Amino acid sequence: MAGNDHIPTAPTDVIGDDGDLRRMRDALRAGKNVTLAPDGAVYISPDATNPMTDDAETFIESKLGMVVEMARMGYGVSVHPDGSISADRADHRAKVLIDPDPALSEQQLLLIDQGIGEGALIRVHSDGRLEYFLPLDSRQSGEQAAQMRVAVKQEIDSGRLQEEMRNGHTLSVEPDGTIGYETSGPTPTPIEFPEDVQWGHEPLLTADQLAAEAHALEIGASAARGLARDEYETDLGMAAMQRDAVAREHAAADARALDADRQVAEKQGVARELKNQRQQAERDATVARNTGDTAMAEERAEDWARLNIEARVADQQAVGAQSAAADARVQAANAKARLEQRDADIATVHARSERQERAFDEQEDQARVYRQAADEMREAERLDEAYTDLEA
Repeated sequence: MAGNDHIPTAPTDVIGDDGDLRRMRDALRAGKNVTLAPDGAVYISPDATNPMTDDAETFIESKLGMVVEMARMGYGVSVHPDGSISADRADHRAKVLIDPDPALSEQQLLLIDQGIGEGALIRVHSDGRLEYFLPLDSRQSGEQAAQMRVAVKQEIDSGRLQEEMRNGHTLSVEPDGTIGYETSGPTPTPIEFPEDVQWGHEPLLTADQLAAEAHALEIGASAARGLARDEYETDLGMAAMQRDAVAREHAAADARALDADRQVAEKQGVARELKNQRQQAERDATVARNTGDTAMAEERAEDWARLNIEARVADQQAVGAQSAAADARVQAANAKARLEQRDADIATVHARSERQERAFDEQEDQARVYRQAADEMREAERLDEAYTDLEA
């Protein structure tokens, strides 16, 4: 895991302390995402999803020591009720993704692809943890990145990566193009969530306490807003990229449906023309027989037989084209539904960001209330002291 020699953090003993772990546990059990930040604060999302299950809690506790260690190294570490964990260092040059599913998640695959393109060091550990570190001097050619993507995909698709992970090995993808396996190193000791959570704090009785609480709220809101905006940028970028891919699928499906409809009209037109020619051949043969032109009658009868076969084949082709067109329209409709879902996903990302911004604004408003109360209390204390001096 990439260390930290330039990102300020709170003292290590206040990051991931007993109070932090209690707040994290209760929020996760309530279905809320939590972020343990390097400033020592725990930020809780305003939105709730499905509560953390016992299995997810067991998995998170197995990684909790790692979560605390990463926060102490300058990462903002987000833990989700489903057990997935994501960490992003403040300079965005180091990231970690952890998922309870032993198979690589879509986000992990996207980060691998991104890292290869940027010239980052990528490690996939035996516990399913994915690490990304981007050196300051990273350089990557498009040709080498393409070759590396193919090589890594082969490791995944062949099942070799999963086998090596089961054997305790880490896949290492170096910026210079080297791809290999190494023995996975030790991980921090698991930590269990403490029990008997006690919420809240002692009443704020002095101006200094109010001012300190206001300062903590301001710092917390600012840090949480920064982390939320980073998450918003990542989620929006991923949603937009997925939406673009589906939009291309929809456009292609629409084009196939239009082409299929064109082929139906074309095949039906050919069938109609052949039937018209067949009818004309039948009329010509009848006229020839009636006038005693035996040769012409036989010739047109042969034409009728040929045209009859061609018309039947054309009918079959038209039916096949109609079936293909129906399938193409179904595919186009499905692609449209997927596109609408992706649009809804983007709208959800926007809406979540707006709710978070409102929550941060409310926290800053509360900080202003505390600060004003501190100023008023400080003035009252000054007046009391002055009155006491006058009495003396």
